[in-house]
Amino acid sequence: MKQKIQLLFIFSFFLIGCEKVFMPETKSDNISVFEEVYEVAKANYVFFEYKQINWDSIYLEFQPEITNDMSEEDFFIVLSAFVNKLEDTHTRIIWNNKSIGYDFTNNANANFDKELLFEKYLKDDYLTAGVVLYKKLNDVGYVYIPNFWYGNEHEKFNDILNYFRDTKGIIVDIRDNGGGHNMSGMEIARHFVTKKTLVAKWYYKTGTSYNSFSEKYESYIEPSNETIYTNNVMLLVNREVYSAANDFTNTMNQIPSVTLIGDTTGGGGGIPRMYILQNGWKINISDTYSTDPFDFNVEHGIAPDIFIEMDTLNTEVDEIIERAIQELNK
Repeated sequence: MKQKIQLLFIFSFFLIGCEKVFMPETKSDNISVFEEVYEVAKANYVFFEYKQINWDSIYLEFQPEITNDMSEEDFFIVLSAFVNKLEDTHTRIIWNNKSIGYDFTNNANANFDKELLFEKYLKDDYLTAGVVLYKKLNDVGYVYIPNFWYGNEHEKFNDILNYFRDTKGIIVDIRDNGGGHNMSGMEIARHFVTKKTLVAKWYYKTGTSYNSFSEKYESYIEPSNETIYTNNVMLLVNREVYSAANDFTNTMNQIPSVTLIGDTTGGGGGIPRMYILQNGWKINISDTYSTDPFDFNVEHGIAPDIFIEMDTLNTEVDEIIERAIQELNK
């Protein structure tokens, strides 16, 4: 593998150094870039068959809208709309650090009120470990993980679980967690397993045809070398749970002591790769996808074990937290 990487690097360096000799002059006009986006997506996007998307038909639909005299902003808007037909927030056009992503929530009920969480439950005596907030709600532990952006959310989890060692169970709240680094969630999950556990299968695109994929790569977690928490865990989820948080949900869903409560997650089971377009713009494209151990594709989200919608007119309690407490007290 190391030798392969070195050869690829040498080959890439050779191409860059000799591009004036071997590389044809590229065009960066709007029509050429539109064609490039079409071809790059066609060759690399992983969900065409799964989502039953006819990319050629979408191309023909948008082709008449693209002209070379469009302004950059107008072209960006139309090109983003073209790419958003893939229904994938991971896949998007980036221009001047701006992007217009696909709305994966489908206008679902929020099922989370952060202000209510602080006023009713966390109040002013909660503890912190980086972005992670935690507190004892009587004899139940509560942990709020707003995101996995920093990749270090797991580092203090051993201390958190030691603090909760005498609790009946734990609530792990990841509602509105839009993702970040997968590894942090995997490390957290290791504190809840007692044996090596298969949690996911991964596939990546290997060719230009729609169904050209690698063999499966199985992903396992093993018990942490530190604290293992064996009491019941309630994982709170909603439609805003996406990407690495969706992967964390899938991982936790393979652990017998964990129950999912709330709404179906937002999905985002692909891993995007960035490509630089002829005009200097960028496009992220999901070229890798994952399933659970039973081959369920998690791109469109993971359903909870207990489905609950919060009453938007009730500002006194969080019904999802209350149900989690009720389950742990059974």
